[in-house]
Amino acid sequence: MTGDPERRRQLRQLDEMLDALEQLNLREETRVPGRICRRLADLGIHDWANSTINELIERVLVLQEPLLFTEKPDQRAEAV
Repeated sequence: MTGDPERRRQLRQLDEMLDALEQLNLREETRVPGRICRRLADLGIHDWANSTINELIERVLVLQEPLLFTEKPDQRAEAV
């Protein structure tokens, strides 16, 4: 399992990416700037050129989901 500081770092990166993509979407942009493409690639999304901004938002959300619903070890022990 990913450590809590690492998990928070990953969530922060994904949140920043979602914000950037949502801003593009609000401005009705159709092209993704190079700096965002590089950040997408760093997150493991390499085929961004063939995706719409809405599709990229969905892909980032999919990456974020397992990090949001991770129980801490002490929470699992209390639930048993």
